[in-house]
Amino acid sequence: MNVAAGCDVAATGYNTAGKVVGEATFKFAPSAVKGAVMARAVLPPTFIGLVNVTFGLSSAALGVSATALNLDSVTHINYS
Repeated sequence: MNVAAGCDVAATGYNTAGKVVGEATFKFAPSAVKGAVMARAVLPPTFIGLVNVTFGLSSAALGVSATALNLDSVTHINYS
């Protein structure tokens, strides 16, 4: 089945010591089953000084195991 369905996307940021320093959740509610527009999510200011960020589904209308998460146009800034 190739349809858009609502879900919650979770992001977790880790510092150089492997400690969680930021967590955020974003809701996606498609306006259509086919051809749904992607949603923009901006991470909060706590996501700074990170070495790793993981993304995943925390819930999904069709069930997490039956849902695919697509990320597109990811932008990051390296500070030195």
